[in-house]
Amino acid sequence: TSSGWTSVATGLHAGGTYRFEVANISGASTSVALFFVNGRGRLHKLTTAGVLTTAAPIYGSEATSISSVLIGTGAKTFTTIEATRSYVAGESLTIWSSADSANSMTGTVTSYNSGTNQLVMNITSVTGAGTLAAWEIGYSDFRDKPFLIAEHKDHLFLGYPVGQLQSSNLGDPMVYTTTAALFGIGDELTGLTSLKGEILGVFCRQKIKLLRGSTSLDWELGNHTKDVGAVGATIQDNNGNALFLDDKGLTCLQATQSFGDFEASIMSQDVKTALDAARATVIGSRMAKGNYQYRLYYADGANLRATIRTGNALLTPKDVAFTASQYIHTPACFAAGVLGDGLEHMFFGTSDGYVMEEDAGTSFDGTAIVYVLRLPFNHFKSPNHTKQFHKMIVELVSPDAVTLSVRQLFDYDDGTYPHSGTRPIA
Repeated sequence: TSSGWTSVATGLHAGGTYRFEVANISGASTSVALFFVNGRGRLHKLTTAGVLTTAAPIYGSEATSISSVLIGTGAKTFTTIEATRSYVAGESLTIWSSADSANSMTGTVTSYNSGTNQLVMNITSVTGAGTLAAWEIGYSDFRDKPFLIAEHKDHLFLGYPVGQLQSSNLGDPMVYTTTAALFGIGDELTGLTSLKGEILGVFCRQKIKLLRGSTSLDWELGNHTKDVGAVGATIQDNNGNALFLDDKGLTCLQATQSFGDFEASIMSQDVKTALDAARATVIGSRMAKGNYQYRLYYADGANLRATIRTGNALLTPKDVAFTASQYIHTPACFAAGVLGDGLEHMFFGTSDGYVMEEDAGTSFDGTAIVYVLRLPFNHFKSPNHTKQFHKMIVELVSPDAVTLSVRQLFDYDDGTYPHSGTRPIA
């Protein structure tokens, strides 16, 4: 706000990973809203006026209750507002305060009466304290909570554990009843994104599915491939084509000349070894539109940047160039958007509690940025060809003094011969 940050809500679920979608499904310019999930709580909506609402329970294992109950172990009874829940004796449920999820109770179902909506629990562990009268109920393993979100064809799509994909009612992203649809994907979901031809790409770790259609009357879910999948948190939209990390490398799922058909192309043969070594440590990705870059971020603060050097809709490996960089702070979550100046600004939160803007300023939060430039030896015919470089010309514009140093590497710096040492040249 004009007077500073204002708290909208407290007590939201910790843990999980929050994912956001800015959408305007009704079409009115005043109805744009921020929708978000995190795999721990229900779907939330935040309006531009700062009003936060929560979607009604979607799964049969979700419920709410206004029973006044003291937090503690042992037998506890709740009367659910929603009727005919799917609870059976022995199931593990977690019950938490609607006002503050830090107040919770976990245990097993003793009995459930669908006629009276009465749920009896044997509570074995608790967090927080007090007598409260507004509760939410769900599975203890959170398999009934959405962790992926995407807007597509006037619907809001939610991704759940165990390969479940749920669409909202047509034109109503907070309601999941009459015109909603549920799809069984058959593999754990890793991402959702809209593709060219108004198709929703449904990504799993070992397969990709494509959803065609407009409503529950004509949805058609088909396999694209069972040999290519996407690592979680690596899927980004590039003008209707999806860029993501697969076991084979950086992959682009792009539309072919045949309408509605897609082809997966590998873009990263030149950096395959580096990608293979660090695939398990990927924590996020983003498209840096101003730099025409796809970026992968790793758990040690390193990131790999793939610069797209063509304006063509279809990418080939020669259209992508790679470089690496290292941050002192490790990014943990990412956000980007166009601010009041009309420019896109990119932010990330760090594992040690900072919020930083990326590609801003001339330092790493006050620390000098170190650059390394390697000459393109491998790009002049085969590495086996003998080559001689007699001169290198560098054009550099800098507002401050810059120290440049150079050294020679022999046999790819494999250790057989020592390098020349580093010598300053400017």
